[in-house]
Amino acid sequence: MRSVLDWRDLRRTFVEVSVPSPRLVRFGTFEVDLPAGELHKSGVKLKLTGQPFQVLSILLERPGEVVTREELQKRLWPDTFVDVDHNLNTAINKIREVLGDSAESPRFIETLPRRGYRFIAATQGAAPAPGQGQSPPMPPAKAAEVGFWHRSFAPIVLVVILLAGGVALLLVQRRSSPVTTPSEYRQLTNFTDSAVAPSLSPDGRIVTFKRGEDAFFSSGQIYVQMLPDGEPVRLTNDADRKYAPVFSPDGSRIAYSNVSVTHSSTGPDTWTVPVLGGQPTLLLPNSSGLTWITDQRILFSEQKAGSNMGIVTATQSRADRREVYFPADERAMAHYSYASPDRKSVLVVEMDQSHVFHQPCRLVPFDGSSAGRQVGPPGACTSAAWSPDGKWMYLGVMIGHRSHLWRQMFPNGEAEQITFGPSDEEGIAVAPDGHSLVTSVGTRRSSVWIHSPSGERAISSEGYAVAPHFSRDGRHVFYLFAKELALSAPLGWINWSGDLRSMDLISGNTESVLPGMPVADYNISPDEKEAVFTVSEGNGERTIWLADLDRRTPPRQIAQAGDQASFDGDGDIIFRSLDEKAEGLVRIGKNGGQRDRIADSPILKVGVSPDGKSVLVFSFAVGEASPTMLALATHGGASKKICTTWCWPAWSSDGRFFYVALPPGEKTFVIPVPAGQSLPDLPPSGIDPSTKAADLHGASMINHGLITPGPNPSEYVFLKTDLQRNLFQIPLH
Repeated sequence: MRSVLDWRDLRRTFVEVSVPSPRLVRFGTFEVDLPAGELHKSGVKLKLTGQPFQVLSILLERPGEVVTREELQKRLWPDTFVDVDHNLNTAINKIREVLGDSAESPRFIETLPRRGYRFIAATQGAAPAPGQGQSPPMPPAKAAEVGFWHRSFAPIVLVVILLAGGVALLLVQRRSSPVTTPSEYRQLTNFTDSAVAPSLSPDGRIVTFKRGEDAFFSSGQIYVQMLPDGEPVRLTNDADRKYAPVFSPDGSRIAYSNVSVTHSSTGPDTWTVPVLGGQPTLLLPNSSGLTWITDQRILFSEQKAGSNMGIVTATQSRADRREVYFPADERAMAHYSYASPDRKSVLVVEMDQSHVFHQPCRLVPFDGSSAGRQVGPPGACTSAAWSPDGKWMYLGVMIGHRSHLWRQMFPNGEAEQITFGPSDEEGIAVAPDGHSLVTSVGTRRSSVWIHSPSGERAISSEGYAVAPHFSRDGRHVFYLFAKELALSAPLGWINWSGDLRSMDLISGNTESVLPGMPVADYNISPDEKEAVFTVSEGNGERTIWLADLDRRTPPRQIAQAGDQASFDGDGDIIFRSLDEKAEGLVRIGKNGGQRDRIADSPILKVGVSPDGKSVLVFSFAVGEASPTMLALATHGGASKKICTTWCWPAWSSDGRFFYVALPPGEKTFVIPVPAGQSLPDLPPSGIDPSTKAADLHGASMINHGLITPGPNPSEYVFLKTDLQRNLFQIPLH
């Protein structure tokens, strides 16, 4: 008979007392009491029981990870024959109803079609997985011995453990907890519009940034500001598109990427402007996202023939050029790069071949010896940075409709989120001492407005409404709606999905056209009985669907790996195929049958003429190195250049007028289309920014940019965006 003071029993007592199962899980204003089976919001108990509560508990076991439908079936209905899809859909719908969540704009539970579900909100605490924190049953005698020790010594052991654990937890939190709260943020700018793309001077005393709507490829001006309380000073004053401002090694100049809108450009170039003010000068053509490696050596993005953009390093005279990384797809684009402090590794931000969808961040060797690997969470990476000691990689990532900051220990640590909440953070400038970073924080809202002879009025008034479309009879306006949109979504509304809605302009009633379908882009048939649209699947794939607007039959998928679909004049569908074996602009029938290839895959397909004879694309003209807006003949023939630079054209629903919006988005030409033609008479080289209405036959001008035409030039819809972003300093723990 062994002694009662056997160490193994004491060790078991130690383990049992020191590892209690987690009880509470918190997210947002909600709190889940797992043992009690209760959900509370701000202290008030909500009604969520049975299978919905069980499903929520399972999702909370692995926040941020996909829980498959098969796993949920095995956990909830292992030995029964039930309609699993119906039961799961019912449970998920109930959870969303109680949480105030939605499938179209998820804040808590994301649906991954044909795969499962993922809990996407930040949590405190974690639901224990099955069996976690539980001990196997013991024989009665052993249980009695343990019971004696529980009664006699467990309180003492517990006090010691709790004291030691508390000290250890405090030390761990002080050392490694990455989370910062908004109360710790320090506001640096106070604009009513937006400050984006921050970068710090070598000594950390000055911040440069762009004051403009978006950090990437939009108009705006370069500013500098002394920290912490200086006044912002503007350094540029032109209509060009700018991004990625950075300091020179000596802190005397700001380099920034620039795309001219005043003359035809072959792509982004790098310009510099003195910090103390002065005339901007060209530093290096065909370069963007430039940073200095040494006083004389630089790292930048360079565009090859076509749209392929990758990372190279060279001297400032472009001597000793060496490639660091180019995407495998010749149409993809790596447009930002960040060298590690030891100059051995580079973080890369890149887009896919569409130039619309950001990929996860990539880590590549500086010597260019391999294509490296993706790092960070599986989301759209829009910015990155390093800690001064090179131990941490900081990443700006968009997941779902939210953009937040993450960090990951170099080289193989786990990614962990460091900012949370309803606002978005984008752009990262880490202070030289590594104790803080500067980022752009804010929110975005957009509403649809209608202009008519009687005046202007809002059609939508909440969330983010985009992509409006006038019905042919002028009675309805369709648009996409989401409750929120990440600020870093490239090209505005293109990289997201929402609920397709329709407003009756006479009655004022609004309805959801395709409830439950996450629509990324859409087009309404000429008879307004059908919609063709793109769905962004959870795995990143985009598929083409067709639906009757009266909902008498269910929506049906007609093509895989494609987007930007439109009806042509004959009732067929033209879309951009992204299938690796059949990429290009193609035409198919409504049954998804025979494919007719029209052209190579463009960067963007903008629209199809009402007669179906022309399709507008943003692509490369023959013999030109930079993309431009073209009209392609759908049944063969020469292409026609619409503009000498970026513009946004569209037809009226009856094809009698052609609308062209020019940068910086303050005017739109309305040009009559001669009978029997798809396009108006345009200058041979296309419309340029200096063109006036008098230069175009019969043209008039509207003082709005990016409008959607109505039944006549006096009626149209447009967007008003309420966007506010400012720079904040965030401490790093």
